Amino acid sequence: MSSRSLKKPRIIRSYRAIIPTISLAGRPEFLLFQRATNVHYPGFWECLGATPEDGNKVKASWILPKGGLSEGGIRITRIFEEIYRHQRPIEEWPGSRCNDYDIYESLYFLVDCATIKRIDLCPQHRGFGWFPLPAIICLKKIVRESTWEAFKRLTSIDLSKYQPQINHRHH
Repeated sequence: MSSRSLKKPRIIRSYRAIIPTISLAGRPEFLLFQRATNVHYPGFWECLGATPEDGNKVKASWILPKGGLSEGGIRITRIFEEIYRHQRPIEEWPGSRCNDYDIYESLYFLVDCATIKRIDLCPQHRGFGWFPLPAIICLKKIVRESTWEAFKRLTSIDLSKYQPQINHRHH
């Protein structure tokens, strides 16, 4: 652990389902991506819900939006609230099991699926993170106004009707 006093970061957890990549015909319009700054592979794009396992030699082919980093998605500069008010303990943070990372920092982007070049995950992670239909509709209506407002609006959606299927073994 660093001797510096580090403010515990607020971890975001997207409401997501794990679906087979074979079902991409029904994929949603927006995906929530992160670009890790000091976990896994800094600078690489990663779709939330597609985290590679420690020691897995068959790494995911990272999902690369067309147009490079600047055009890949709408950057969410800072997220000060958790979308669904859920904090994960440090043991569950991505990267916490390798190299003893003591902080989790990522840049988050909202990516239009129309810009995605390909989705090719490793055998252990045949799925990707996505927002359920009500959230997609909500985002589509207001994403051009303010991405942050769109995410705040997500917290008001009644998600009790849309139970997520979280793969706890890998995520």
